[in-house]
Amino acid sequence: MPQSRGYLTLGDLQDDETLQAVFEAAAESVRSGTAQARRGEPTGATCLVGGDRLVLASGVLEFVLLRVPADEFDAEAAKAFVEQARQLLGWNQISYTLRCWVETRLCEGWFHNAGTRWQKEGAQHGDGSEFPPASVL
Repeated sequence: MPQSRGYLTLGDLQDDETLQAVFEAAAESVRSGTAQARRGEPTGATCLVGGDRLVLASGVLEFVLLRVPADEFDAEAAKAFVEQARQLLGWNQISYTLRCWVETRLCEGWFHNAGTRWQKEGAQHGDGSEFPPASVL
């Protein structure tokens, strides 16, 4: 963790797997309703307490959502976690992370972004021509 930042991000965990316990502690505190939100210095970013460390709140959300393979994903547990995070942090703190997760896990490969909305693969333009598969875009 860079000394100037004062909190951990998901990138720090990717660089140092020993930090997993810190992220687990922060996630468990959200699940149990005991989480404490604080401002990380010097940026003022919203963080959660994980043991004796601060973790960027969006990093905890990413940690919970991204670490489970799609075939093992528990939608009800994820929904409960996101709702607890929303109550603790507010919608503005989690909406960007959730949108990115939805686009990555649920849209890409099945739909393509047609500018202002996602369109199903194989959908047609107004002239009847088909959109290319997402893997081509």
